Amino acid sequence: MALYYARKRKLIDIREDVRGNILLFLTERGKKRKLEYDLENLTIVKPSSWDGKWRLLLFDVPESMKRAREALREKLKQLGFFQFQKSVWIYPYRCENEIDFIAEVFSIASCLTLFTIYIENDKMLRSYFRL
Repeated sequence: MALYYARKRKLIDIREDVRGNILLFLTERGKKRKLEYDLENLTIVKPSSWDGKWRLLLFDVPESMKRAREALREKLKQLGFFQFQKSVWIYPYRCENEIDFIAEVFSIASCLTLFTIYIENDKMLRSYFRL
C-alpha cells in the first residue's frame, strides 16, 4: 500500500528487470523529499575541544528565492549559529559538510560563502558559545 502511494506521488519508480525482479528507484522528486527529511534530523557534532577558529557564513540569496533564504535562516538558528548580521552567521565548529548539505537541499550553493577565520576580541562570541 505504501509503495502504491509513493508511486502515485511520483516519489519512486517501479521497474522489472530481465529476470523478473522488481526494482525500486527514487525519482528526482523522491530524492529531493529524502533530502528534506534528512534536513530535519541534521545536527553538527561538537568536538571535545575547540580549535580556536570561527566559521563565518555569508549569504546573498535573491528575493526570488525568499522561501529558501528564510528556511536557511531558520535552520541556522536550529543548529545554534549566532546571527552577526542579517545574512552573516558565526559558528565555532567545523560545519562545512552540513552547510554544503543545506545548500544542496535549498538549491542555493552559489549564494553561500563559508570562511574559516580567527577573530580578535571574540570575548562576546566565546561567552555566547560558552567556550
